[in-house]
Amino acid sequence: MPPSNQSAAASLNHALAIADQAGLEPDRRAGILNALGILAKDTGHYLEAHVHYTTALSLLEPLVGLDDSSLAGLHHNLARLAQAQGHHLQAEPSARRALQLRQRATRQNPLEIAADMTVLAAVLSGQDRRQEAEPLLRAALQTWISQYGPNHYEVAVNLHNLSAVQHANGDTHAAELNLSEAIRIKEQVLSPNHPELARLHTNLTTLLEEPR
Repeated sequence: MPPSNQSAAASLNHALAIADQAGLEPDRRAGILNALGILAKDTGHYLEAHVHYTTALSLLEPLVGLDDSSLAGLHHNLARLAQAQGHHLQAEPSARRALQLRQRATRQNPLEIAADMTVLAAVLSGQDRRQEAEPLLRAALQTWISQYGPNHYEVAVNLHNLSAVQHANGDTHAAELNLSEAIRIKEQVLSPNHPELARLHTNLTTLLEEPR
């Protein structure tokens, strides 16, 4: 683990120990556990991340109830964690629960809903259920465009995801158009030589080499 991540983990664990000793409110402890889960997931410690997320849920659910929208973030994180391990079937209930809770919220956040749609789409695509995934990606894409305009980084991310689904569905023309647009946006936002562009150019080359 890089020194910066080690320092972050040490700080969060220290904060959790203080919270436990001081008997702080469950929601504060759950927030620390969620942050620890994110760090563990990002550094490849998947089992540890799962323990942190589920422990945070066990603290919050008795406090707010099972249907409170504040639980959506933890369900979203559990879905992403399972997805990162290739456990797409296992990830689906958490992904659907996160989206359901956000859509039921009195005060909805369109970008959070779009993020949940993107995760659910990835999970469905991982199960070869791409016909179900594509409408979710389109809806998420329109949300990002409506919130930030057509040249935002997240627009490019969603175009790339949509292109992958279209390619797998055999719609190579639409996949090429969306991937080319994703490249244009990322070159504008990041720079033409950014390492992140390498994968997109590789995918575009594959598309262009396929028989039409």
